[in-house]
Amino acid sequence: MPPLSDEVAVSLAAAVAAWASDGTAAKLAAVRDRLHDLLYVAGSGSDGVFELAVSERTSTHTSFVGVVIWVTEQTYAPLEARFGHDDSDRVTGFVVRAGDSRIARRDSPKFPASARALQRVIATRPTADEDWEYVVGHDLGYTDADLM
Repeated sequence: MPPLSDEVAVSLAAAVAAWASDGTAAKLAAVRDRLHDLLYVAGSGSDGVFELAVSERTSTHTSFVGVVIWVTEQTYAPLEARFGHDDSDRVTGFVVRAGDSRIARRDSPKFPASARALQRVIATRPTADEDWEYVVGHDLGYTDADLM
C-alpha cells in the first residue's frame, strides 16, 4: 500500500475530533467521507464507506465499524477504524482496517445487500491484522509542545 500522506491523515483526524466535539450525524458523515478518501488514496479499490457507526468511545480512543464497497466487484467488505486521542479529543494516531482477506472479493455480499447481510459483514470481521486486506496506520506525532 502506498504511504499515507499527512494531508489525508490530518484531514481524517480533524473529522474525528469534530465528531467527538458534538457527535452529530453530519460530523459522522464527514468521518465516513474522510475514511473514503484514505482508502481511495491508498489504492485499495474502495469506492466509499457505505455504512459507519461508532462501536466504542473511551477516554483514550474511539472506534468505528462499517462497510466498504469494492467498486470493480460491486461487493461489500468490513471496515474498522480505531483512533487514539488525548484528553481534549485531539487525535494522536489511528489504524484503519478494511476488507477481509479470508474471503475473495467476488464471493463477498453483492450490491445491493440487505441490512441483515451488512450486519453479518461487520459482525464476522477479522480479528487479526493478517486477516484484513488493508491495514493503514498513522502516528500523527504530536508532542506536548504541539499542544501549547
